[in-house]
Amino acid sequence: MDQEKIGAFIAQCRKEAGYTQAALGEKLGITDRAVSKWETGKSMPDPSLMLELCGLLHINVNELLTGARMDMEQYQEQAEKHLLELQCQEAEQNKKLLSLETVIAASATVNYLVMIFAAVFAVEMLAWRLGPVLNGYAVYNACANGRDAGLAAGADTHRPGDPGGGHRLCPAHRARRGLL
Repeated sequence: MDQEKIGAFIAQCRKEAGYTQAALGEKLGITDRAVSKWETGKSMPDPSLMLELCGLLHINVNELLTGARMDMEQYQEQAEKHLLELQCQEAEQNKKLLSLETVIAASATVNYLVMIFAAVFAVEMLAWRLGPVLNGYAVYNACANGRDAGLAAGADTHRPGDPGGGHRLCPAHRARRGLL
């Protein structure tokens, strides 16, 4: 997808529809800076806004993603092309998210093990042994639960048929919850 071409097309359609950048941004619940970034080709509209944006500009999603008006012959060909591109982008984002989750889980596990090691071998008093162990456990759970809560509050992670309740969990957490 040519972001600059799409941006110029958004600007053209916005002007034809009689909107300023600020007015269009207000209708979509975003800033005029975001609209400006689209029109200069620095970014693309969020997929969650595309349908509403297309409705306001009196175009369809394929025309938006192509950056030009289309006739019906071109429509089906472009629709398939855009669908494949969006699926590839989503797959790449999912891979990045999974690697980040793996790093977070590994670092939390290492932190927990270091705390246990320090508690068992570095201190002789029972109270001093239990303190770091409980602290390590609390930190581990806070990291794991905070990450899950962040995903629930963040981008739409629901996948139809996903027994994880829509949350993307690392394999260790999926196994712990009996989802593997």
